[in-house]
Amino acid sequence: MLRVQVAAAFTEVCVNKDPALQLMNDVFGNYVVQKFLDFGDDDQKEFMAALIQGHVKTLSLQVYGCRVIQKAIEVHVLPVLKCTHKPSINASCIIHNACHTHQSI
Repeated sequence: MLRVQVAAAFTEVCVNKDPALQLMNDVFGNYVVQKFLDFGDDDQKEFMAALIQGHVKTLSLQVYGCRVIQKAIEVHVLPVLKCTHKPSINASCIIHNACHTHQSI
């Protein structure tokens, strides 16, 4: 039953790219995305990872988006980020939210 409910909610919320990205930065929506990362099937997690991939730095700097990045790393949806962004990592550690994300790595 849980799988059916997750699939229905996922289809409703994440089919369009823009609403899903907006949810990642929302005070309550980020929890919805985190639950998809926790309870979604492999295809759903892969879809979320593809959405997140191009927005890692931006989301890491946001109050709620950084929580989505942390969860994605925690559940192994995003590979541990290779240090290809070293200059931006050093610069973004001044920003409180990004520090939490970098500590997860």
